[in-house]
Amino acid sequence: MRDDQEKLLDIVEEIKLIEKYLELGRKEYDRSDLIQTWMVKRLENIAEACRVLSKEFRLQHPEIPWEKIIAQRNYLIHEYFAIDLEEVWVSVSEDIPVLKVQIEKLLRK
Repeated sequence: MRDDQEKLLDIVEEIKLIEKYLELGRKEYDRSDLIQTWMVKRLENIAEACRVLSKEFRLQHPEIPWEKIIAQRNYLIHEYFAIDLEEVWVSVSEDIPVLKVQIEKLLRK
């Protein structure tokens, strides 16, 4: 069974994949359904990694909005045809950079 540290590394790897296409900018995101789908999948993976972190670990780090992230996963997976691509952009361009800093800080502990 994988430990919490490994799951945090998974989150960082997914963030790096988001950054790869985030660099292309908003116009390319709006233009490309492939990039939009890529971003949604990466967000799903990040949220799944958060979901499978131990409850104890999540409780020890309340500065990270674990439940909000997990709720987003559930929405992305179960409400696929209702996904707001503007909200996805906000998540990848604003929320993910903050999460990256928080996760990297946890990895340094």
